[in-house]
Amino acid sequence: MPIWQKIPLENFQRSREMRKEPTAAEKKLWLHLRSGKLGTRARRQMTIGPFIADFVLPDHRLILEVDGPTHATDEQIEHDARRTAWFQERGYHMLRFSNLDVLQNISGVLERIQAAIAETPPTPPR
Repeated sequence: MPIWQKIPLENFQRSREMRKEPTAAEKKLWLHLRSGKLGTRARRQMTIGPFIADFVLPDHRLILEVDGPTHATDEQIEHDARRTAWFQERGYHMLRFSNLDVLQNISGVLERIQAAIAETPPTPPR
């Protein structure tokens, strides 16, 4: 069964809502990712399994998460760790950035993303 058939319908609806109302940091990062500006395709608010990833560079199996202050609670840190492990078990690499990083140091964020792209060669199409 294809993975998309295992995804709850609510996730598709929620990801659509999230694309319509991005945070300021997500808007700023998307301006630098869209249209292959880093030399690779990017998708935003992409549903993967039971989760919605902020940004995905599918050719490199790279997930970019932009975290706000709600990610600082013990409960959320534990949830994020489980989520990261789930993605890693499926061959994804993940980079996390704070909203503050994106808003105040976009060049540093883009450098880290480009380094990760260089370290993860494109995966062949299935």
